[in-house]
Amino acid sequence: GTAAPGGAGGADGVVYPVLELSTRSRLSCVAWSSYVKAHLASSDHEGVVTLWDANTGGELVQFEEHSKRAWAVDFSRLEPTRLVSCSDDSTVKLWSVHDEGSLATLQLHANVCSVQFSPESPHLLACGCANYRTYLFDLRKTAQALAYVQGHRRAVSYVRWLGGEQLVTASTDNTLKLWSVPALAAASSGEAPASAASSACLTTYTGHLNQRNFIGLAVLPGGPGESSSTGLGGGAAYGSSGSSSRPLGGYMVCGSETNEVCVYHTSMPVPLAAHSFS
Repeated sequence: GTAAPGGAGGADGVVYPVLELSTRSRLSCVAWSSYVKAHLASSDHEGVVTLWDANTGGELVQFEEHSKRAWAVDFSRLEPTRLVSCSDDSTVKLWSVHDEGSLATLQLHANVCSVQFSPESPHLLACGCANYRTYLFDLRKTAQALAYVQGHRRAVSYVRWLGGEQLVTASTDNTLKLWSVPALAAASSGEAPASAASSACLTTYTGHLNQRNFIGLAVLPGGPGESSSTGLGGGAAYGSSGSSSRPLGGYMVCGSETNEVCVYHTSMPVPLAAHSFS
């Protein structure tokens, strides 16, 4: 890579990279460590998860247990030496930056498209799959999912936590959905997936086009005058506190196959704003 004079942007307004990292396969996802600021993890189409040092541009370790394309990678914010990845080989793998072998493997029996740690519990993670389902796992009990729901009509391409008790999912059925995690966990323990979806889904968002591609999804909890949930902190069981499932407020941003970026707010089922690149 080449550093532009005076930083990452030139006088002509064009932004230049300060560093380029070469990989042997197409990348699917990158994630920064929240603890070691120079550490960057990537996943690629050969199933390799790589930990990089952005200061030197060098590889620190490669994790090569996935047998098919790895779709996503994420660092734990509460246990920053741990990261997780998911793959078309129907597994989610938990890693430590100190070991080349995985710490745990979750079998989901469907291509796993997205995975993310909870920001408020070191034991919880969510993942979205090609079988239209969204799963919650407690990493202390990996034999089966803590909860799952089949609320989308097509593959779940992204999962993003909005605070500790709400989850946003994106799908190639042209929708985003906001879920109450405590309601999802409570419903899944005693209801059929369709009933769980009905009781746990807070809002469905439409207005963008997404039928084929991974278009990206980012969330921002809270807003002016809004407070975020305290979540479950160190790992209390979901469904035990009777907490409210009222939307707490936040923004969601996704792409669209109409060459646009769409911004949603949790209070509105249609886009708050959109920007076209046409």
